[in-house]
Amino acid sequence: MGRKDLSQQRTEQLLDAFEACISEHGLKGATLQRTAEKADMNIGMIHHYIGNRDALLRMSVERLAEKA
Repeated sequence: MGRKDLSQQRTEQLLDAFEACISEHGLKGATLQRTAEKADMNIGMIHHYIGNRDALLRMSVERLAEKA
């Protein structure tokens, strides 16, 4: 029996944190460091689950488009 895959949960948690940072600090102020802190993770986890800031922004926009 292996470990439970947390990638979807972690990705959603990071996207939620990034969107909250954008609301609080604006797009320029929504840094990876702030996002990681808000998600209670480290920057390495952002890189592992999502990639860089551009990928984080792209995934956030895609998620918002799906909700619309």
